[in-house]
Amino acid sequence: MKLAELAVIYAVVGVGLAVWLLSMRGLSHGMEAALLVPFWPLVAPFALAREAPRINALGSLLPDAETAERVTRRLARVEGKIGEIDRLLSDPAFSERSAEKRWHELVAGDDAELAMTAKRTLDNVRRLRSLRAKLVHDFEHVHELLGQLRVQAEVVRLAGEPETGVRELVQELLDQVESLDEVLSAGHDAAG
Repeated sequence: MKLAELAVIYAVVGVGLAVWLLSMRGLSHGMEAALLVPFWPLVAPFALAREAPRINALGSLLPDAETAERVTRRLARVEGKIGEIDRLLSDPAFSERSAEKRWHELVAGDDAELAMTAKRTLDNVRRLRSLRAKLVHDFEHVHELLGQLRVQAEVVRLAGEPETGVRELVQELLDQVESLDEVLSAGHDAAG
C-alpha cells in the first residue's frame, strides 16, 4: 500500500470518528472532534470510553438483533395482510352494502335457504372488515410504541442513563406484535 493511500484511509477514519462524536455529543464538542481527525489513534480511545456507558445503557434495553428481525418480519406480514384485505374489499363481490341489500331482498322474497346463504356472505364480509379494523388498530399501536421507544432511546443515548419504564415499553411492544401475530393466526385458522 502506498503512503498516499494510507494517508487517505487514516484521514477517512479520523473524519468518520469526528462525525460520530459530533452526532453523539453535539457541536459543542467541535474542538475534540477536530482533534480526532489528525490524532484519532490517541484521542479516540478516550472519546469511546466516555461514550461506552451511554451506548451500553441503551443496548441493554433494546431487543437483540434476532428479536428485532422477527418483529420486522411480523410487521411486514401484517402490512401485507392489510393490503390484501383492502384489495378484497375493493372488489364489488365483497361490498357490505351489496351483500346486506341482497340478504334483505331474499328475506323479503320468502326464500329462507337463499337468505341464509346471503346472510353468511354478509357475515363473512363484516368479519373481514372487522379483521382489517383490528389489524390496522394494532398496527398503529405498534407504530406509536416504536415512536415512543425511539424517543426514549435518544434520551438514554444523550442522558447516559436508562429512563424508568423502557424495559416495560419494549415488552409492551413485543407483546403487541405477538398479539398481531395471534390475530393473523386466528384469521388464518378460521379461514382454513
